[in-house]
Amino acid sequence: MCGFAGVLHGRVTRRLCSDDVLRMCRLIAHRGPDEHGTWEDRDVVLGHRRLSIIDIASGQQPMKSPDGDVVLVYNGEVYNHGELRRELEHQGQSFRTRSDTEAILGTYRAHGLACTGHLRGMFAFALWDARKRRLLLVRDRLGIKPLYYAFGSEYLVFASELKALMASGVVHRDIDPQALDDFLAYGFIRSPRSIFRDVKKLLPGEQLAAEIAADGQLRLFRHEYWRPPTPAHTSIDYETAKTELENRIHEAVRLRLMSEVPLGAFLSGGIDSSTVVWSMARQMTQPVRTFSIGFHEPRFDERDVARAVALHFGTEHHEEIVTPDAVAILPELSNDYDEPFGDPSAIPTWYLCRMARKHVTVSLSGDGGDELFAGYARYATLAAEQQRMPVLSRLLSGAAPLARCEGRLRNRLERAAMPLERRYGRFRNNFSPAMRAALYSEELRRLVDLERTQDLFQRFAAPPEYDPLSRMQLADLQGYLPDDVLTKVDRASMAHSLEARVPLLDHQLVAFVQGLPVDFKVRGQRSKAILRDIIEPHMPPPVLRHPKRGFSVPLGRWLRNELAPRLRQAVRGPTFQKNGWFDGRYVRRLETLHMSGRVDLSFVLWQLLVLDVWWQQTLPGLATAA
Repeated sequence: MCGFAGVLHGRVTRRLCSDDVLRMCRLIAHRGPDEHGTWEDRDVVLGHRRLSIIDIASGQQPMKSPDGDVVLVYNGEVYNHGELRRELEHQGQSFRTRSDTEAILGTYRAHGLACTGHLRGMFAFALWDARKRRLLLVRDRLGIKPLYYAFGSEYLVFASELKALMASGVVHRDIDPQALDDFLAYGFIRSPRSIFRDVKKLLPGEQLAAEIAADGQLRLFRHEYWRPPTPAHTSIDYETAKTELENRIHEAVRLRLMSEVPLGAFLSGGIDSSTVVWSMARQMTQPVRTFSIGFHEPRFDERDVARAVALHFGTEHHEEIVTPDAVAILPELSNDYDEPFGDPSAIPTWYLCRMARKHVTVSLSGDGGDELFAGYARYATLAAEQQRMPVLSRLLSGAAPLARCEGRLRNRLERAAMPLERRYGRFRNNFSPAMRAALYSEELRRLVDLERTQDLFQRFAAPPEYDPLSRMQLADLQGYLPDDVLTKVDRASMAHSLEARVPLLDHQLVAFVQGLPVDFKVRGQRSKAILRDIIEPHMPPPVLRHPKRGFSVPLGRWLRNELAPRLRQAVRGPTFQKNGWFDGRYVRRLETLHMSGRVDLSFVLWQLLVLDVWWQQTLPGLATAA
């Protein structure tokens, strides 16, 4: 696992050099503490930080092809690199290393822009082709690895993290109001937007090719090389599907056991992480090292179930407790994530990764299982809501008290008569459109399109033949999964120089599960049915009886008690009272409502607190952009 940064020059008056890119890379040294390097020619500079996992002795980057015409910097793991190397050697290519980096170079030399279709793994990379004077930026299919870029007629600047890109000195720090609205609606900012207007995120499954035209201007070409497969109504029977799925899970895990450094697994006690640990225990000769985080509050603590799994599979188990004092890391988290990030599970994830790094350099996780196997309770909730729609509509029609409702109750009433896509978008909101409109000043309301934010299918819409469950899953696969779940794990793990691998998001496994009938995944009130039926014979009873809780923190209590002083400071501070973009009276009203105990606005207030920390740390001058 690594980090990289670089620049492609067009016709410019000031050129960035190796020293500039080296400075950018220093800010992401946590992604690659083992080695660093830069490479420069007339038009391009590439920089790299390396966390050595595979071919430790000879996998240094930037890496050049044997003829010197192609140069690569890369972040991730390509798990089929051995297979690729054998195919390329059969075609006449020779290799100097055992690294997956060189396998990517060879695959590009053999297949050009179609190289991405041959890669199996998680990756983001920048590749310079000197013959074509072309820079290629690529992000993996599911968006496991990040890549930021800023493009103009004179520059294409790029980096694994936003902080490194901004250190280039050629990008303005003007906030994108639409991205800010995205954050307040969902708690994260959806690709391709970033918090800064001039910076974008490469989309999952996207290539970006930049070429230098004869007049010195840069020309940009986008290509979507992958998207989630369309759910297929195949004729496969349930028992055959179970056998095939089990084999594919074991294969995905086996590929991710490839490592020359110590390796372990995150273990929450839930179905997904327990499945990964089960598969690892079957395939490893040494005990699996497992890691769990818990809380003193029993409703949020899953350590007992995780211990049962660890004991069942004989793992070397480690655990820690997260307390309200842990929120002291908020400034550090803000720096790690670079953008406002409102998922409170970032806190336990950060501590989980810190603990794991004391013992291993690579850790497998069960992330992606809920999106893949329809495990979220919200899917069932919306289905039940569909049946109660007439009652909710009557409540809405007589909603004189609606103006006084806040938070989730208001969301539920307002979305009652909406079609599914809009209803699911509203369900995912912490701040409803009406609440955000009340929060914003008149100036900010003019700059934001609230309806655009509500569109969960900004990349590609669900075809009309999709069933309701598949529509919700597609929305999560193109938004919540890459921009919340995977962002959270990437930044938390890389902050501690830990590589996190996600076997359930192997793209071949994803394609297979997408092709299964919906009733294989959800049967009545039973979610993840096919996965549960596969693992049931292999798990201790607590896992199968354990209700899904999610990886969250006791925000409501913390904000009314230990975190109340810090929340009060944010609510009454300059971010919301002197900024000019927010209605300070409305912010204070939200705090008062929550503290009274009449309504739970935990997630709303947490996002405001996170935004305040980010704003004071990143833009202390309170600059805004019209």
